[in-house]
Amino acid sequence: MKRTLYNIFIGLIISSFCLTSFGQTKLTTKDLEYISDTFGVDSALEVSGAFGACYDIDLNVALQLALKCNNLENYTKQFSHFNKVGQLIKDKELNSKAFVNLKQYRNIIYDTLKHKLIDYEIPDELFLIFIFQNDKSITIELKAEFNFWEQCADSIQENYPDWTKRFIHFFTGESCWRDLHNICKQNSFKIAWTLNKFEVEGFTTKKINSLRRQLFSWQRNQEMDRFKYQPYQYGIDTITLRNSYSTIDEINIADEPELSFKKENLDKVKCWDKILSNEKVGLYDFGCVWNELGGYGKTLRIELIAPNKLKVSTVSSWIN
Repeated sequence: MKRTLYNIFIGLIISSFCLTSFGQTKLTTKDLEYISDTFGVDSALEVSGAFGACYDIDLNVALQLALKCNNLENYTKQFSHFNKVGQLIKDKELNSKAFVNLKQYRNIIYDTLKHKLIDYEIPDELFLIFIFQNDKSITIELKAEFNFWEQCADSIQENYPDWTKRFIHFFTGESCWRDLHNICKQNSFKIAWTLNKFEVEGFTTKKINSLRRQLFSWQRNQEMDRFKYQPYQYGIDTITLRNSYSTIDEINIADEPELSFKKENLDKVKCWDKILSNEKVGLYDFGCVWNELGGYGKTLRIELIAPNKLKVSTVSSWIN
């Protein structure tokens, strides 16, 4: 069994990069837990991403993977998954993990190896997680974080170097002090915005607007909610299957004309179809590529609402 899962894992990793696997590949969300425990959470997220995202069909497994995410640097696969789950599931451990990550940015602002300040903005998504989790017990610590970033900005402004030092920094690659000051003000603004949402005394709308005006002009009109995660599906339909099934994993797509897609029977064309399932729901990913740039694909969310009926909706689609 372990060897079989290992082979499936390797095949899926290859297909997630190359999109050139033939035939049908099946996996359950429970298999993602095994892959995470055996090969690491990055491997599980890589496999899950080859189908879509497991949080679309299994919140329990999605939460377990999120709690294993330790590389929460912005733009990483782990942070992306953690961010989405943090806005879908209320969980004390997850909220605590997000707050620990927030406090780590105090250490990032100063590069101890290069002995210089670096501009590192706290991602908006962390604060959207706090708002969704709605745990107001963190407000005291949030106010301490706000004070830290305000003091950091004041210190930078007070010690703003003269033009000769700024000229040297241009050649040494050190971040512009004006940029650093703005990063600190951005971080304090985001924390204040969160405290305002929590209705903490002293963090009024007037105060938030005052802090917003201290940012660079092009940042003043950016809304924090622009990164709010909202699951999106379209083209919802119900189809009748030829056969009857008790779970998604039992379905043989090739035997179901209403569900199977037309594969291209041409030379040098690579097609695939994959199913990630969780009992009666699943993600069906399929498509073809014929060169490095040309191809198409689609991910469907499928739900078995009766032994021979599926509710189908489109999660994503692409064409080159």
